Amino acid sequence: MGFFAIYVFIIVLIYDFLVFDTAKSDKLLLHFSIINIVIKRIFKRYARGMNFMPLIRIKSLPFEGDVDISLVVCNLSQAVTDATGIESHHIMVSWEYLLKGHYSHAGKVAEVQGINTHPLLVDLIAPNFNTEQQIMAMLELIANTISEHVPIAKNNIFINYTPAYSDGVYDEGHIVEWDM
Repeated sequence: MGFFAIYVFIIVLIYDFLVFDTAKSDKLLLHFSIINIVIKRIFKRYARGMNFMPLIRIKSLPFEGDVDISLVVCNLSQAVTDATGIESHHIMVSWEYLLKGHYSHAGKVAEVQGINTHPLLVDLIAPNFNTEQQIMAMLELIANTISEHVPIAKNNIFINYTPAYSDGVYDEGHIVEWDM
């Protein structure tokens, strides 16, 4: 976001300068082109770092009716891609069913997933360079997408965010590092 703001600021400055001093416009356009290339390279490097993860792990009791979980995890993955621009091969979503009678909430055990009881348990693991707003947006996106595709109330979804740190992730055959 910071690089984008700088980029827009420079464009506005150059535009203002061009409007008021057309004699220097050719030289300024050359400088603008160079600045544009440098900023795009910096932004691409910054954005490339954002392509690590996220990992979303969901646990629930089995549903009473038929729910196509493979469709749900694919839709969730696509929703994250659409909202963040992260390429789909960097997004991992898994769904596990808890055994009947192996989940207690409010002192009660259930055998099937209730719409308003026994919250769905979701873990979101994503790089620690994400801003608070980005994390909050991902949490909302996950809750909205799940509640649209399975019989569960949005307020019956519990999501925990865990930050992943540079040098603390092994992916694609190597330790992953990112600059902050």
